[in-house]
Amino acid sequence: MTTENAGKRIIVALDKRVLSKVLPHVQELAGTGCGFKVRGSLLRQEKTGDVVGSFGAFGASVFADVKLNDIPKSMAEDAGELFDDRVRIITVMAASGIEAMKAAVGAKMDPTDEVLAVTVLTSFSDTSCEHTFGASVEAKVKMFAADALKAGVDGIVCSPKEAAMLRACREFDPLSINTPGIRPAWAAPAGQTRFTTPGQAIEAGADRLIIGDPIVNPPKEIGDSRAAFTMICNEITNALLKREMGSKS
Repeated sequence: MTTENAGKRIIVALDKRVLSKVLPHVQELAGTGCGFKVRGSLLRQEKTGDVVGSFGAFGASVFADVKLNDIPKSMAEDAGELFDDRVRIITVMAASGIEAMKAAVGAKMDPTDEVLAVTVLTSFSDTSCEHTFGASVEAKVKMFAADALKAGVDGIVCSPKEAAMLRACREFDPLSINTPGIRPAWAAPAGQTRFTTPGQAIEAGADRLIIGDPIVNPPKEIGDSRAAFTMICNEITNALLKREMGSKS
């Protein structure tokens, strides 16, 4: 496993709402193999086709974190518009229900398109999850993952804290696990309650890591985005080796 391959496991979260503030990061990380996640607010501010075209000029595709949450008909229409504009990955809320998620999946235009179901946001604690959903984080993530599997989505979004629990259930093997809430040891925590280091997330079974500020705005002592990206790739590579050794023992 090389750091080049490790780069494909990173999705860089670009949270700015203006294309001109996002593109420099895409250009800086071009050729690393990483993906780029943008917020729905960017696609509302700019034309989705313009965003996709601008990313494409650097060989990058768009992961639209739109968190669709509506009735099935509206989900199909909204997802269809995004895929028609050649967005490659979209998110839907697992809480929207199985039929609504199915509708979004049915809107895919290409076999490489992906629909990811968001389970419980990383800002939730067990207390807030109990208040909102009536169950613990782990219980709700498992239930939402089961619904997502029935809906035929490609993967789920959950915190790395739940990755090991899901990977222990072989029924969820068809789902990719995409984890925000990633903070390297050298980065300060942000607004997330459930987070781990990149290495811990990979060892727990995560497939792709969604990382924002540690790469986009790294501490001065780390250097620029490329330096931060390389450090995280090295950590991922080491974690994958540990995971592989553990599976053989």
